[in-house]
Amino acid sequence: RPPRSTLFPYTTLFRSLGKTFELALLRAGPQDFPFMPNRHALFGVVGGTPVFMVYSLALSPVIALSMALGTVLGIFLATRLILRWRKLDGRFAQTAHALMCTNALLTVLMILPFSQIAPLLSELAANPEAPVPTDIPGLPVMIMNVLNIWNFLITANVYRHATDRGFAMGLLYSLMSSGVVLATVLSFGLLLGGLGIGGA
Repeated sequence: RPPRSTLFPYTTLFRSLGKTFELALLRAGPQDFPFMPNRHALFGVVGGTPVFMVYSLALSPVIALSMALGTVLGIFLATRLILRWRKLDGRFAQTAHALMCTNALLTVLMILPFSQIAPLLSELAANPEAPVPTDIPGLPVMIMNVLNIWNFLITANVYRHATDRGFAMGLLYSLMSSGVVLATVLSFGLLLGGLGIGGA
């Protein structure tokens, strides 16, 4: 059989998959996630790939890639800042990896509803001066909003376990994390805009 060093990334992902579903159902915390401190790049790919897939439905590949990178770096950065503030740096790997996997799961679920409104968004991106369409499908938007709220609550649950605080503080940390991720994504977008990169 293949040596363990060859199988390790795959067994890691399979072990992590089960815990990801438990985290998504709020039945586990990051302390239950496999501890793999040297696998940040692997989990970054896991977290960023679905983001790229979603946004590439409506935006150019370069912009979609920048949003994926911004999301991944934002999650890593927010987690590092929050845990360092709480003097819990040792919990960074499990917490960040848990967030990467749950974010990936919720983003995958968003692909189908997002594909229903992607053509409208593509038209708006190509012609920003055009009026906003009034015939945007309501059901896909509602599903995406539910998934975003669900992801926010999962993030709050992960942070409350990681910081040994209550759910109210978890919600605050989740809000802070969302702000950091948004700022990182916007920074990438402004950088691309300043360089004149990313046009359709």
